[in-house]
Amino acid sequence: MPTREVQTIRAKQLEHKSFSSDVEKLVESIRNRAHELFEGRGLLDGGELDDWFQAERELFFRPPSELTETEKEFHLKLAVPGCEARQMTVAVEPGRLTIRGEATRKEEKKEEKTIFSEFSEKKLFRRFDLAKPVNPDLVKATLEDGMLMVTLPKTAATVRTPGEKPMAAAA
Repeated sequence: MPTREVQTIRAKQLEHKSFSSDVEKLVESIRNRAHELFEGRGLLDGGELDDWFQAERELFFRPPSELTETEKEFHLKLAVPGCEARQMTVAVEPGRLTIRGEATRKEEKKEEKTIFSEFSEKKLFRRFDLAKPVNPDLVKATLEDGMLMVTLPKTAATVRTPGEKPMAAAA
């Protein structure tokens, strides 16, 4: 499978109204599913938090990830099987990376009867706080064989040149 570039935008470019609306829709879908689970338990008190967490697990996926750091940049790897580059958004702020996406299932017409299926559509919403600021304009994200790879160059102020000593902490 060829490497595909993933849309990378500055977080400031996200319409806050649109982003807030998306988050509200996600919370509403969790709330509705948690209520269905509550009803399925016979409306018994005491398991509301478990219902909420179960609803989150059913609607979202938290893919395995790895964040590494070099002298000049951060590297993020995120396993996102079933996601396509056009379904992913990587939003970058100097100290934060937010990834949104969706794993969709292509429905195939089959003549056989499905007994069960563990395939489903799930949303991806991950945020990573970074220890040092990065330059949002230089961030690159690619998707290849179900692996999202993001390179986040640090700002010039945080990159030390070879042989440069770290600044002493102010007293």
